[in-house]
Amino acid sequence: MPTVQELQAEVNADPAALGYAALIAAHNRVGLAREMNLARATIDVKRTDITSSEVLEAIDIRDLNYPGTAQVAAANQPLANAWFDAIMQLTRMRLVKDDGTDTTILKNLKLLLSNAQGSTTRLTTISLRKGSRAEQVWGAGTVITEAQLVDAGYN
Repeated sequence: MPTVQELQAEVNADPAALGYAALIAAHNRVGLAREMNLARATIDVKRTDITSSEVLEAIDIRDLNYPGTAQVAAANQPLANAWFDAIMQLTRMRLVKDDGTDTTILKNLKLLLSNAQGSTTRLTTISLRKGSRAEQVWGAGTVITEAQLVDAGYN
């Protein structure tokens, strides 16, 4: 949740040029909150709620491989299978960190997959969702309320 000062800085500067000034001038807190909370095609937010069934749906088994030379790959196969089975037991997982880099789960999945059938592309795609300006600035799940705008001085 943003502080009063952070909220004021965002609204006053309007760095994404969303038209906050007109809404402030009209004393339209509802519209201002709506603009800040509106999911936009240009804003990607990292998902933390990816299910194992979504991961399985993204993977084409023709893309599965085991890293290393033939001898190393044969030795890695049981370990890789056990690891894959373990992550499929997770209720929810995250594939991308806050800084935009891959989690270890996604790194390992990419080691086990070629992208010939598009598996790694689909995994990357499901790791993100469209989000709002509020989420872009203050993190996934952030929703700006009218009460917060009042507290920040926008009456």
